[in-house]
Amino acid sequence: MKSFDKFIEEMAASVEQDGEPTALDKAKSIFAKNKEQAAANAQANKEKSKSFGGVKLNQHKARFTKQGEG
Repeated sequence: MKSFDKFIEEMAASVEQDGEPTALDKAKSIFAKNKEQAAANAQANKEKSKSFGGVKLNQHKARFTKQGEG
């Protein structure tokens, strides 16, 4: 009967030889796809902001004036 360590080594070697993407590779591809999508959304938002004059909302300053005395 094989030792447990040798069994684990053989299982790991067979998984590596299958050529299927590992969980890490899948996560990296998903991250890259999401990063590209976020960059595209950011660019689209910049284009939309130009139609509003490029001013961010809620960035105006309130101006207080003196009220008449009396």
